[in-house]
Amino acid sequence: MESKLDGQLKRAKESGIQVLLLLDQLPERDGDGTLWLAGGDTILLVVKRLLNEHSGVVDQVWLRSANGEYARLFPERSLLQ
Repeated sequence: MESKLDGQLKRAKESGIQVLLLLDQLPERDGDGTLWLAGGDTILLVVKRLLNEHSGVVDQVWLRSANGEYARLFPERSLLQ
């Protein structure tokens, strides 16, 4: 994600394109069948860090939760602090 924010997405933003990230919170299984699913708090922490480190690149961040519901994570004031 960081290489995208430093490269392709940053260049898109610089050329005037709106940048929206859609994050899927869908279960993934590794080779041994273990289910890996990041919780909402973890996702918020990572998104907050990325937005702070790459300020001005992303216009919106949306999360599609494991149950198929969508929630806008950014812009929200709490993620910018």
